[in-house]
Amino acid sequence: MALFSRESRPPTFNRSRQYKPFLRADFRTRCAYCERPEEYMGGEESFEVEHFRPKSKFPQLECVV
Repeated sequence: MALFSRESRPPTFNRSRQYKPFLRADFRTRCAYCERPEEYMGGEESFEVEHFRPKSKFPQLECVV
């Protein structure tokens, strides 16, 4: 069985953030890139569409590679 699968067919949105609830369900609240659970990454509020931590939320990591 695949770890990730499409659970629903979301409508078309104008902004990528609007897909977050659908992506969280599709990826079972895990990062699609590293497969870490969102609890490890800081919880639901830290879930991002891309695999990065925005500077606005994590300014202390701006220069961390």
